[in-house]
Amino acid sequence: MLGIRSFLQGVYKMLTKLTKKNYRSCAIVMAGTVAIAVIAFNSTSFGGSGKNKTTTLRNVLTSEDDSDEEETDTQAKIQAGIEEVLSTIENSAEFSKNQNIICSVMSHEAAEENIEVNTSETVPKIELSSTDYNALLRIVEAEATGEDLKGKILVGNVIMNRVSSDQFPDTVEEVILQKVEGHVQFSPTADGRYQNVQITDETVEAVDHVLAGEDYSQGALFFSARDKADPDNMSWFDNNLKWLFIYGGHEFYTLY
Repeated sequence: MLGIRSFLQGVYKMLTKLTKKNYRSCAIVMAGTVAIAVIAFNSTSFGGSGKNKTTTLRNVLTSEDDSDEEETDTQAKIQAGIEEVLSTIENSAEFSKNQNIICSVMSHEAAEENIEVNTSETVPKIELSSTDYNALLRIVEAEATGEDLKGKILVGNVIMNRVSSDQFPDTVEEVILQKVEGHVQFSPTADGRYQNVQITDETVEAVDHVLAGEDYSQGALFFSARDKADPDNMSWFDNNLKWLFIYGGHEFYTLY
């Protein structure tokens, strides 16, 4: 009886440590365990003389030799049951995938570490206050109207590059609303587009890409749409800044 109890307890402990991924394999093990338990409970030797006390007179008169033979037969049935369960597990496709986990159960600490690794990949690289996040959405929508996803990401990249630069203010909203010698840095803040835009799903997607670390800007700190800009402003860009590249309707620059 002690041997059977130890076996069942061992199986139970193993099952409690398995992850959800292995429930199907657990079901095979549990089914086999139940089968073995049924054999054990129906044997005449289970629990010492427990069953003999409740059997008919015929069992009371059973000789000691017969009891020994039945005990041997019961042990053989249990052993056969164990071997059958193990054979079923080893031949199952599910066990083939997860045999390392069944043979060597992953520790609780290792499981937690694995979860942490998986979830850490979804954490944004850049965190903004709600005020700055909304400001970034508005300026990207206003400045990159009609641009594709990458064009919108580039505008967001420039804003974040300025936030990171010692040459500009330290928050998104301050960068967007900055004035130099009375001149705004982004025209939508002066003509009302920044305040009145309707944020599209693509702009939200673009900003989320920016905050996740996606950057095509090559370090650009300025951009301008040449065909829409004041000629004097474009002349200043060309004479005082380093030209980097053009994408969509914008040309991108940085400081020398």
